[in-house]
Amino acid sequence: MQDTHDFYRSKIQKAQEYICQNLSQNPSLRQVAQHCAFIEYHFHRVFLAVVGETLGDYTSRKKMEKGICLLLSSRKSLIDISFDSGFSSQANFSKAFKNYFGMSPNAVRKRQDLGDNSKIGKLFSRYGKEFLPQSLYDPTILLDEQKGLTQKEIHMKAEIKTFPKREYAALQSKKGYDLPTVYATWEEVHTYLKGQGQDLEATERFSLAYDKPNVTPEDKCRYEACYVRGATPSDTERFRLGDLPEGKYACFRLKGTSKQLVSYYQDIYSNWFVKTNNEPDDYPMIEYHIGLEDHEDIDKRIVEIELQVKLK
Repeated sequence: MQDTHDFYRSKIQKAQEYICQNLSQNPSLRQVAQHCAFIEYHFHRVFLAVVGETLGDYTSRKKMEKGICLLLSSRKSLIDISFDSGFSSQANFSKAFKNYFGMSPNAVRKRQDLGDNSKIGKLFSRYGKEFLPQSLYDPTILLDEQKGLTQKEIHMKAEIKTFPKREYAALQSKKGYDLPTVYATWEEVHTYLKGQGQDLEATERFSLAYDKPNVTPEDKCRYEACYVRGATPSDTERFRLGDLPEGKYACFRLKGTSKQLVSYYQDIYSNWFVKTNNEPDDYPMIEYHIGLEDHEDIDKRIVEIELQVKLK
């Protein structure tokens, strides 16, 4: 029998996905509740219990995170970014952005006035997270220090591929990007697949990384361990079922520690997308697993992946 908490979590995950894919339309409480087949009267209470923030706070936070992502990864005008982020005007977007991050959208885009504003916005007062704009811009310093891939190597590894729809099953990490929890989630997935008689090496596995840790509060980051279903039966009481949409993806072959991978992602969004005039879709980052060099220190494990980013 399905655990009650898992039942509610599955419905709320569906609601979160719907909200993020429709931010520009400002979905109402009724629309979100109807989408995930939930009674409106109880929905907002369940959402708060599962997510840890109200539906309104969650939606406002995702609007800000989408806005700053578009500022960094596109050449769109501020007015277009405002509409895409669910605001009725550039003035409303700019005001909300400054209240949340402590600096204006123009300052972020032009990399100006990057002073000590880390604790003056709602990101800090509401979620306890400092906003460090410098961390958004210059991953190459970190890459050089860690002797990882250079910016040029990352960009040379970029390839545009077209994929058909891919069906998958996903298990969510209970503590977001916390590494021990991530590996424990994968161990649970592997144990399940082995129990189904599946050959792990022959099973396509990937993760969905929904959030960027330099702008999203740590306890709000979402991570899912996934496998491509194919003919493998899926335990729908434990796994969320979904589809990777067909279309074009920007693909990058990357190898490094978890900290290095974050730096690579940062470079891709703040440099590669802007320089190539490609635009990422609202779909989360897909990390296709290729190999793992184990180490007793979890922070020193080397992971090889193909990062796939859906394009508009």
